[in-house]
Amino acid sequence: MSGLLKNIDSFQSEYYEKNNKNSLFKRNQKLELAKAISDNFSLDDLINNTCYTINGTNKVIIDYNILKLYANIDNYETIITYIFNKFNQTIDNYGDFEVHMNLNSFTITAAERHKKMVELFCNLCLKQNEKSFSNSCQKLIVYYCTTSINQIGSLFMCFVDPAIKDKISLIKKEDSDVLWNSLSMS
Repeated sequence: MSGLLKNIDSFQSEYYEKNNKNSLFKRNQKLELAKAISDNFSLDDLINNTCYTINGTNKVIIDYNILKLYANIDNYETIITYIFNKFNQTIDNYGDFEVHMNLNSFTITAAERHKKMVELFCNLCLKQNEKSFSNSCQKLIVYYCTTSINQIGSLFMCFVDPAIKDKISLIKKEDSDVLWNSLSMS
């Protein structure tokens, strides 16, 4: 665990100590905590740990496990712009790109919480005229997919360009560790 994640973990523990962790009605508390984390930590550091390229490759990594800690309506646009720029930089350097997305711990309630962010992101990608992300994206590989991913996917597929749908690969949760960890070896 990186220093940033250790600090966030400590921050979360203190937050829940002060605010008693809800076992019911968690949605608002999770949103408040994400806002508090984004207010108390460098947004640049958070985003850089969420989305990055593997050096010397066209592979763009997006890690929901970090994103979920701080993403909220107040910073969606900043996060989206960063990811958008990362795609553009990768296209400029390699001519195309792959997206490797870690969705470990992504749930239906998380999908509902962040639906607006996905909608904004997909709309921005579709409006992109200079570079077609849909054509430049060679693969979109989603790791740690649970059996509920089809339900979750149905919430978002209406926002996804049809050209991308055939490029999506879903990796079952039980097969993901080895594949995800091998990305850092690339």
